[in-house]
Amino acid sequence: MNIIFTGDVNFKTKEDITAEESRRALKEVKPYFDNADFRIINLECPLADGEFEPIKKSGPNLISPTSCICFLEEGGVDGATLANNHIGDYGEEPVRLTMELLEKHNIKHCGAGENLDAAYKAMHFEKDGLRVALISSCENEFGVADFEKYGSAGLKMSKLFHAVKREKETSDFVIVVFHGGNEHNPLPSPGAVERYRLFIDFGADAVVAGHTHCPQPTEYYNGKPIIYSMGNFLFNAKSAEQDTPWFYGYMVNLVISKGKSIKYELIPYKTEKDTAIIHIFEGEKKEKMLSYLESLAEIVKDERELLKYYKGWCFHIDYYYADNPLIGDGMTRVHRSKNIFNCEAHRELATMNYNIFIEGEEDLAARYWKKLQELIDMPV
Repeated sequence: MNIIFTGDVNFKTKEDITAEESRRALKEVKPYFDNADFRIINLECPLADGEFEPIKKSGPNLISPTSCICFLEEGGVDGATLANNHIGDYGEEPVRLTMELLEKHNIKHCGAGENLDAAYKAMHFEKDGLRVALISSCENEFGVADFEKYGSAGLKMSKLFHAVKREKETSDFVIVVFHGGNEHNPLPSPGAVERYRLFIDFGADAVVAGHTHCPQPTEYYNGKPIIYSMGNFLFNAKSAEQDTPWFYGYMVNLVISKGKSIKYELIPYKTEKDTAIIHIFEGEKKEKMLSYLESLAEIVKDERELLKYYKGWCFHIDYYYADNPLIGDGMTRVHRSKNIFNCEAHRELATMNYNIFIEGEEDLAARYWKKLQELIDMPV
């Protein structure tokens, strides 16, 4: 069985995308999709028509019309993961409508639901007697499900642990699809490495992650694949420059065979900013991208060196905290602060920044920020 995963799909600047434009965007991708048994995308916005009130949050609120489903249809997408930081941007109703829309078009989904338990339910794929379960979860930003609230499957370690164990009883393989990490950082944080490896220790046979808007490396941990971040797939941004990591990424083809560990193949690409056409890298360009990812993976292998790079990353980030929420734009600051305290990646970053200053490591962090900037330059 071959399952292809892509990074984030969002229609922020392509809300009027047509079937013809979708086919053009996916022309080079289609042969790889066609050769796979199943195709999975991360849908990072609700698809719903009508007037909906945006939730109060830090960061942008994203939503697109139902007509954008044509992009998934033209790609022959079989499943959509919904656990991410934008699916609940406009409240509960668009989450419900998005799930109904996917079901109407025979596209499976997981990672969101009418409550947290439902959001942790897996979607399943079967072929030739092989059964694979996918569980989707994300960091605890905004729009997460609760006891009686539609939303995404915000990370609860105990729930994820039991979800993996439950699915292992009836499935040959269990894959955790996770949405989290530090945006624009080409290296996973030490905390992300620890979490994703722990998912494998829970019993998952692979971890496939995204959210960072840039490609991150991969590894085999105890013989099982961890994909730290695939980068964007279709996620245009007017402010992003064409040659920045925002428009680079890779698809992952998981090769699954009975009685064997999962293997993976990376399919790197670059997306054109204005047309959204996804150009698959081949030959020398592909080798350069794969070599770049391998160089990042070498850093991840060295726990101490990765920590230094992370300190460099944290050092260049400015964060602002709330004081009295009744003064000035205090509630705006409260939303930002809530995200820092609730979201695993943001909390780790803020804590590390405190440690850097307390331990007097500003010089080390500044030095590694310069080294990290070199890694942000794409090789192709």
